[in-house]
Amino acid sequence: MIDDGVILEMIESMYSSRDLEATFDRITHTAVALVDAVDHASITINRAGNLSTHGPTSVTALQADTLQYQEKQGPCLDAVTRDRWVLTPDVLTDQRWPRFSARLADELSVHGMLSIRLSVATSPQRNLGGLNLYSNRSGAFDIHQRNLALVLGALASVATDAARTHEEMTAAVEGRQVIGEAIGILRAQSNLTRDQAFEALSHASQRMNIKLRDVAAAIADGTPGAGASPGGTAASPAAGA
Repeated sequence: MIDDGVILEMIESMYSSRDLEATFDRITHTAVALVDAVDHASITINRAGNLSTHGPTSVTALQADTLQYQEKQGPCLDAVTRDRWVLTPDVLTDQRWPRFSARLADELSVHGMLSIRLSVATSPQRNLGGLNLYSNRSGAFDIHQRNLALVLGALASVATDAARTHEEMTAAVEGRQVIGEAIGILRAQSNLTRDQAFEALSHASQRMNIKLRDVAAAIADGTPGAGASPGGTAASPAAGA
């Protein structure tokens, strides 16, 4: 049976934060502190196939994640791409990821693992990453420890979704502000209408294959050679590189 006091501690530990990396750190350290089976924890983020580790609680957690990335197999990869959660109570008796399992036990003395996809019911297709929970002991993730970890994963999903939403909204607002600033500069320099200035920025972004916000930021920052003409041409901020 799950201890209500432990769940309350989890909730208090994972309050909503505007900082995504700070949220990841709180999640992983809460896992180690409150779930007895967990000796190491981390979060894997998958961005267009590029895997990265965040909030590792130890060097072992970071190395264990790296083994999965190197071998291209493991519970973490399955959780972030296919399954909601993946448990292996004893890696040496689990044949699903033979290369990873052998290295995890031999090189890091880690024998059990539970990976949980971070996602929320309102946006099930929005993959927020995977929570990786490692145990030095085989069999540590019994049904009670597994269920406690799954509750933590659900709370972690909500906290991560809130932090990422705030991060995305902040980036969108900042992007609009810098684009507006660049448009103002172009209008002052070239006597353009607002629509003409925006069109020039868009053409520059397309021709240089650089995000519109980055072109605008270069102009706003006064980067030498950065600019867009009414005809849609521009000098790349990295043209001299």
